Amino acid sequence: MRIRPFVAIVSGILLSLVATVGVLSSPAQAFSDGDADGLDDSLEDTLAARYFPHIWFDSGENYGCTEPATPWNHGTAVARVRPHPQNGGLIAVSYAVLFRKDCGDLWGFSSHNGDVEPFSLTLAPNGGCADGYGVHSLKTISHEGTWAEHVDERFLGNSCTWGRLAGGSPYDARIYSSENKHGLYASDASCDAGVGGLDNCSESFTLNYNVINVGEDHARRVDELSGYQFPGEYAWSPVPFRGSLGGGSDAGLVRDKLTADRLLAPAVAVASACPQRTHVWYENPGRAESVEQGGSILLAARGVAPGTAVSYDFVRPDGTVAARHVSKAADSACVAVDGHLTIDASTFPAGRYDVVARYHEGASARTAHLMDLDVRQ
Repeated sequence: MRIRPFVAIVSGILLSLVATVGVLSSPAQAFSDGDADGLDDSLEDTLAARYFPHIWFDSGENYGCTEPATPWNHGTAVARVRPHPQNGGLIAVSYAVLFRKDCGDLWGFSSHNGDVEPFSLTLAPNGGCADGYGVHSLKTISHEGTWAEHVDERFLGNSCTWGRLAGGSPYDARIYSSENKHGLYASDASCDAGVGGLDNCSESFTLNYNVINVGEDHARRVDELSGYQFPGEYAWSPVPFRGSLGGGSDAGLVRDKLTADRLLAPAVAVASACPQRTHVWYENPGRAESVEQGGSILLAARGVAPGTAVSYDFVRPDGTVAARHVSKAADSACVAVDGHLTIDASTFPAGRYDVVARYHEGASARTAHLMDLDVRQ
């Protein structure tokens, strides 16, 4: 067996990452996808938690209305993380923030048990970020499905520092919860104009949340929420959410907030400024016919839109993915070169691997089989 040098030439003016799962250090790390959506589970968990923002509440919030989130207890938010249905090179994160109850407007008018408030992020490849993704866009929606429905969208420039763990501008990491009703807005001003001026927000206090990645409906990582502060409530099962208080509720189903594509933050393709055709290839030092465990290979590409990346799957003969590597983001010269990837024995037992590059060409997903990787002990 041997490594056969091969050049895959990919035509197109747009290139973005498809079904990628993060920047892997050398040696490559094992890939685990329990919810069968093409994304690594640990990467999903990390991104959903890292980019969950600070939620700011108004000083007029009635006591107990934020429960189970309090100054002494983390609240609960559930998340669905998947390739964006409008652009598979981006990641869509749908959040639903869960409250014990909605305390209503004014003197309790329109209050009900249980409250489920959605917002969403679109993440885009950014090799400068810790796990290879930054925040491309935000979408908040308040009073969904009513006459007062209000939608805010913001484009955030593939930011690495937007989220509750951010080290940048604190404003970048904030969304706003309307007083007692919990409708979510992208800005204080937007909230204060909501419901004909009846909604109110301010930067009075913020609370901490645990973010639970619930997987996919067809491969549920979490459904029943008893272990997450809401006994008898469900993330996926079609049961109206009542905040574990029983009785009637106008909160609807948690699953509806996770499955509705209309709630997703925008996915906008970035045009490439690269004049050359895209080339994705590998180089083996010395052009040896095989690589030994502990050796390395070079993965590289040119003609790649600046700021985007290429993913490389290492596929076993049985079709399973041994590991997935995501390149650094392409530089201003449209070149993405990672240096040498170590072929670690724990990830790459001796044998043959198909190396597959995945990318996005225009609106279509593409796949290029680059080479057979023959690993020897």
